Amino acid sequence: MAGQSAQNKSSIIQSNLSKKPKLLIGVVILVLLILGIAGFFIQSNIIKEMVDSTDQSTNSADNNKNGNNQVTVETENGKIEVKKGEIPKSFPDDITIYKGSSIETTTEINNESSIQLKTSDKVSQVADFYKSDLKKNGWKEVKTFSEEGSVVLSVEKDGVTAILVITTDKSDNKTSISISVGIIKT
Repeated sequence: MAGQSAQNKSSIIQSNLSKKPKLLIGVVILVLLILGIAGFFIQSNIIKEMVDSTDQSTNSADNNKNGNNQVTVETENGKIEVKKGEIPKSFPDDITIYKGSSIETTTEINNESSIQLKTSDKVSQVADFYKSDLKKNGWKEVKTFSEEGSVVLSVEKDGVTAILVITTDKSDNKTSISISVGIIKT
């Protein structure tokens, strides 16, 4: 009996130890996803502020003579273009622009791009559309994170990753769709 009891304790300890790495990996992935989302929102806010300040400061500048709502900044790391209402050239053709949405701003940094859209449709309706449409177009769903009023969807295809953040914009109660696309760094 004493031998069986020690054996039972040993198997319980081994079972608990084998669960810990899985739990730790899950926690690490969740933390990385949350940090990625936070970084995306910070980047989106910086870009939005940049576009807003550009609108105010370039209305009479040569850059905006023909209503060209575009800002181009050349850095040592490449060119950054921020536009209103125009899809970047590097944005994949197989990611559908949500029907009936308005294109708020777009950003292109080298061959990576992001777009911000708005629609009156509900977050769940937009998320369901993208899950189905991306799968139909060959994108593989990597991770989905849902919280009340928002969905984050990460997909991959041919060495490219896309992160979609679909959430309710509290300022106008419309659904905001942010799509960032870039090459997977290994």
